[in-house]
Amino acid sequence: MLHQFYTSLIIGLLLLSSTAFAQTSAAQNNAEEKLALEQDQDAMHYAQGIEVETLKQHLDLLAGPEYAGRGNGQEGQKKQDDIWLIIFAN
Repeated sequence: MLHQFYTSLIIGLLLLSSTAFAQTSAAQNNAEEKLALEQDQDAMHYAQGIEVETLKQHLDLLAGPEYAGRGNGQEGQKKQDDIWLIIFAN
């Protein structure tokens, strides 16, 4: 009789803990899905502001002869550092 009681108690505790674990896992998955969706929406918002012509202009400028010598400490690198500040400020 006592053996049957302990067996039932153990089974009940296992069922209870597995249910609690499932609820916790589901809540965590929902939070992760919500965060991923928010990040996707942010990415789409910023992606809509990117224009091919603007990218081409930046690339042409930065790859042009005016910025030649982009090695560390060279004049082209210093100029390029300044232009990045201007590009990203807008």
